[in-house]
Amino acid sequence: MIDPITKDKSKIYKKIEIILKTGSVGLEKITYDNSAMLISGNFIIIISLKGGHQEGEIYNLNEIKSYRTNLEKIVL
Repeated sequence: MIDPITKDKSKIYKKIEIILKTGSVGLEKITYDNSAMLISGNFIIIISLKGGHQEGEIYNLNEIKSYRTNLEKIVL
């Protein structure tokens, strides 16, 4: 079986960094390695493979100050 995240190799990045707004003035940096990112509607969805399973995190764009991807994409 082919994992859904590995079907489209152009969407897998070595690193994705998200800066979340916390409280009124706080910021938190979250990093994902070897993951895919999808922006849909008002959400960013981060998809990673963990222990042979696909795992996702969903963030509302209103909670995100910024994001950055490593421009070097993974080649599997």
